[in-house]
Amino acid sequence: MQFQKLDPVKSYYRRWSTADYVIIILVALGIVSVFGIPVSIILYAIYRMVESKVYVSDIDNRGDKFWVRKIDWKNYRDTHGKNVFNEYRPQRVVTSQQENEAANANQNNNIDQLSKLKELLDQGVLTQEEFDAKKKELLNL
Repeated sequence: MQFQKLDPVKSYYRRWSTADYVIIILVALGIVSVFGIPVSIILYAIYRMVESKVYVSDIDNRGDKFWVRKIDWKNYRDTHGKNVFNEYRPQRVVTSQQENEAANANQNNNIDQLSKLKELLDQGVLTQEEFDAKKKELLNL
């Protein structure tokens, strides 16, 4: 079986595999039997330890399903802030690198706008008060 690599820029979520469904059914059936609860807990713990691959999909292309190594999925989950309770939910995750890039782009945009406003001030189109008000707004002062 060929495992795929996860692109750290994309957002992925875990899919339910056939093995997941089988374990859920066995645990549910075990709970209703006499010795079912301890057996179900042990069965689930063994399944979580032995499982070596994870079924995932890209958020943008949900029809494309593929297998990745469990250690790769765990690293992806840790770096993208996903936990075991929301790993099956298809939600977009923004990394700190993407946040920094967006903040830098916003800052560059503000600098461009300030330079254009300064040109308008120099041309006499804007008054000093209008320029100062817009400057405070752009710099969040």
